[in-house]
Amino acid sequence: IGMTRFQRKKTSFPHSAPMRLLQVSLGACLLIWFLVWWTPSWSDDGEAPTKSASLLEANSLLRPGQGQAPVKSMGENESGDGEDTDDNAEEDDDQEGADSDAMLKAAEEEDEDDEEDESETDDSEPMYEAEAGDGGEENDDEENEEGEEAEEQRRLQANENNGEDQLDSKTFVMELKGLTGDEETIHEVVLETRPAWAPIGAAHFHELVENGFYDQCRFFRVVPNFIVQFGINGDPKVQKKWRKDVLKDDPVIQTNSRGTITYATAGANTRTVQLFVNINENGNAFLDKQGFAPFAEITKGLEYIDMIDAEYGEQPDQGQIQSRGNEYLNKKFPKLSYIMTIREKDDDTPDGEGTEGGDTVAEGGGR
Repeated sequence: IGMTRFQRKKTSFPHSAPMRLLQVSLGACLLIWFLVWWTPSWSDDGEAPTKSASLLEANSLLRPGQGQAPVKSMGENESGDGEDTDDNAEEDDDQEGADSDAMLKAAEEEDEDDEEDESETDDSEPMYEAEAGDGGEENDDEENEEGEEAEEQRRLQANENNGEDQLDSKTFVMELKGLTGDEETIHEVVLETRPAWAPIGAAHFHELVENGFYDQCRFFRVVPNFIVQFGINGDPKVQKKWRKDVLKDDPVIQTNSRGTITYATAGANTRTVQLFVNINENGNAFLDKQGFAPFAEITKGLEYIDMIDAEYGEQPDQGQIQSRGNEYLNKKFPKLSYIMTIREKDDDTPDGEGTEGGDTVAEGGGR
């Protein structure tokens, strides 16, 4: 190039053989230098690799924080240095593509598991026992030991039915008073336990009724077209004793349809004594996924459950009921409907309406 430029300008230029050789040598050196430093290395198929094509593709597909598997680090490549050699570049590309597919599949499965976990932990507003600090459960060692012993007794009782695995169903009569529009009449509601639905819950209910726990209990929470809740004893000492007996959860077999009875809860494996009746015409099936397992159902007199006084709604404070019992409720919420007693139904006793009664009730009760 230099010789041509000199010739065009008619500039004198040496043309001896040594000088031409020097010129050619310098030109060759410049060309080699240009090829070495300014052009990329070329693979066998004539394409210039930019970095590591397969790794860049993996980076574009697998991004941490987007529900996918984390990107393989450079040290995890099979070549050991993060770059593919010219001899096995194509094989490594195929291998990394397969690895990325496998990681994507695993990441999708993890996303599905996360979605299931989120659905299982969904917090709609069910009926929680002693909501967040309303007197909660006592968890000292002595109480835990007593709860475990009672749990074992219930399991043994559930397995004693003539060698069968299932506890016998029982029929109970629940006498209600103070209903809306008919405050002085005692109305009878018949319910049957279903141990096949929830054997632990049914066995515990049998024990509570045998000890008269629900006598004089108020319906302290009424949510129209949803639930009616009860089960805090009017005597704080009795309540404290039974709250130590914590149940393990039964699996949900029966849906929370209208008229079914279920334990209230403060979370997993926290059932004690509080119950609620599902009163929604269409049931409360969404509670099934939250672990609420019905153990009984009302077979007669459900219309009287609909008559339970709803004037106070959810105003009564559960913590105050736990500590002060019916004294607090009678003073602050005198119109609450309540259970006079729950007794096991005799086979010879016909179903029917209770007798007319006055204001006088058993000791510890009254309105």
